[in-house]
Amino acid sequence: MNLVNINVYGGGYYSGSSYEESIFLLEEDYKELGKDLDGIEVYLGELDGKHSEVYGEVYVEIITEEMQKTYNFNKNNDGEKLYDLIEELSPNSKNMIKRAKKYIETLDSLVDITFTVKKSQVEKIKEVVLELIK
Repeated sequence: MNLVNINVYGGGYYSGSSYEESIFLLEEDYKELGKDLDGIEVYLGELDGKHSEVYGEVYVEIITEEMQKTYNFNKNNDGEKLYDLIEELSPNSKNMIKRAKKYIETLDSLVDITFTVKKSQVEKIKEVVLELIK
């Protein structure tokens, strides 16, 4: 089952502030929306200060079953601009997002983990982890 990553990213020119958000949908649900969102601009607000207007571009990525084996689903979700956009296109959007989340939970996908260790232990830990993932 293919997934679709819908991502919006925008940055303020002067301030360097940025905004990013991703939503995953099942490919058939994305097709049901009836509109290709790739390249659409979304208003992100006043990232560059009061009275500024910053827009972000929507990028759409198809994630095939093969890609899902090594895909990192940990994406930034600062806000709800995409939720609003998708909700305008389909009254069933909340269920679409729930279905995709439920499917992603079943995958043995990549995750980021962080440990604090002594410098002297770093190489030993790398060796053990590399042995485990072979």
